Amino acid sequence: MTTITVRDVFYSRVEASFSPRNRNGYQVFYHSPGLASDLVREVGGYQRCFEAQEVSIRYQYFALSSGDVVISASRELPSISSVITDRAGREGVFLSHSLVISIEDFAAIDFNPFAIIDADDAFILEIEAAIELQKNPVSARSIELSETFANEADYYSFPIVGWTKEQFANLWQSAAHAQTMLTNQLGIAVQAESEDEILSLLRLIIEHLPPEMRRACTFNSFIDGCEPVGGVFWAVGGIRKPRMANALRVRLDRKQAEAPPYLASSDIETLANDIYKELRIAQNLDEQ
Repeated sequence: MTTITVRDVFYSRVEASFSPRNRNGYQVFYHSPGLASDLVREVGGYQRCFEAQEVSIRYQYFALSSGDVVISASRELPSISSVITDRAGREGVFLSHSLVISIEDFAAIDFNPFAIIDADDAFILEIEAAIELQKNPVSARSIELSETFANEADYYSFPIVGWTKEQFANLWQSAAHAQTMLTNQLGIAVQAESEDEILSLLRLIIEHLPPEMRRACTFNSFIDGCEPVGGVFWAVGGIRKPRMANALRVRLDRKQAEAPPYLASSDIETLANDIYKELRIAQNLDEQ
C-alpha cells in the first residue's frame, strides 16, 4: 500500500447556514484548515461550470500555481436537501470534491491521476458526509492506495477498430507535447458519445506514458456547456463539440485525431504503434 496526504475542498450549492460567508448559492463551503485562501479560490474557480444531468461523474486533474496538483470528482446530487442545498428543492445541484496533493506525494504514485480516481473512498460525494467534515475539520487526511496502479492492467477496453496507425499516433504525439501545448494555451478536445469513452481514452494514454510525461497531461473529462480557461487542461471531453479555443479536435466516433503542430517524436510513434498492435491483438483484430 502507498499512503498519500490530501487536503479537501468542497464546492456546491448550500443554504446560508452552511456557508462560511453566510450566503446561499454555489460556493466553496468547506476546505481543510490551513489551506491558503488564494489556492481555495483557484480550486473553486474550476468547479463552477458543470451540466450535471449529462454525465454521472466529471473528473478533473490540474496543477495549481503553488505547484500542488488537484484531482476532483463532481456529480449531480441524486436528492436535494431542503435544509442543506436548496430550500426551493430545485434539481440539478452538483457537488464537487477536490483533493489537493503535494507534488512529492503525486510523484510517489508516478504522476498517475487514475491511481486516485480508482481508489476506494477517495472522494466524498454525499452532501451530508461533506457537512460532517465541515463540522469536524481536519487539516489533512491520509488515503491508502493499492499498488495495482503500478502494474500492467487491462487497458484494452478502448475500441481500436476503425483507427488507422497514423490517426492513433496523433493522440500520442499530442501527449508527448502536452507541456508545450499548455504553455501555448493549446489542447485536445475529445468528442465522444459517452463519458466512458472519454475516460477510456485518457486512461489508455496516461497509464501507458512514461511517468515523467504524465504530469503535463491535465484534463477535464466533461465540459459541455462550459468554456475552459486555456493553459489549464491539456485535454477536455464532451458529448457535444467541446468549446476550447485553439483545440485540436479528436473525434472518437470518426476515429480521427488532429496532429499537433510540433516535430514528431520517433520514440512516441514507436510506443503508439506497439500499443496499437497490442490493442488489435487483444480485441482479436488483424493488424492493419
